[in-house]
Amino acid sequence: MRAVPGTAVFAPPPAAAPGPARPRWRAAHAMVAAAVLIVAVLAVVGLWAASGPDVTPGRPSAGRSATVPGAELSERAARDDTDCAAHSYGRVRAFFTTHPCTSLHRALFTGTSSGTPVVIAVSTVSMATERDAADLQRLADSDGTGNVSDLLREGVTVPGGPARLHNASYASQRHGPALVIVEADTASGAGSGLTPLAKAALRLGG
Repeated sequence: MRAVPGTAVFAPPPAAAPGPARPRWRAAHAMVAAAVLIVAVLAVVGLWAASGPDVTPGRPSAGRSATVPGAELSERAARDDTDCAAHSYGRVRAFFTTHPCTSLHRALFTGTSSGTPVVIAVSTVSMATERDAADLQRLADSDGTGNVSDLLREGVTVPGGPARLHNASYASQRHGPALVIVEADTASGAGSGLTPLAKAALRLGG
């Protein structure tokens, strides 16, 4: 091409050479792998958060130590449930079929009182209303009406403890819609006169 005098000629820059084709399938696979990893991490975090305390419904577990007037105690088993009718007997069980509880926590403690080995069963029943809790207390406090089943009655064993509570001293206390029930017996199963200890152990409910 001939240049016109006084006019600059600018040639367009040469086109860049095409680079290698981008492996799109690799990028897509990387994105899928990242998404799968994120979902897996979220699932693990969700399971950890939902696990809560190490007291699983239906599975006994051990825990705290406690001091009450007259005794040093150790928790040997604990269990949380929601079906009180399935874990009670007598007229108390019938009561729960028409007035379901909202939760049930039961625990077994062992220790010594005045040098005598003792076992204490503590049950905390949460009801829907204070009236239901008051009605349950009147029924459970009466002789021959049944009660909430303590863990020994359901086959849980504790070191040095009796297979069942036979001559247990009894105490109960209501806190709004919650009722705490305590039975205290000697490890030999021949206990009596442990009412003060049963009353002192009411503080272990909750």
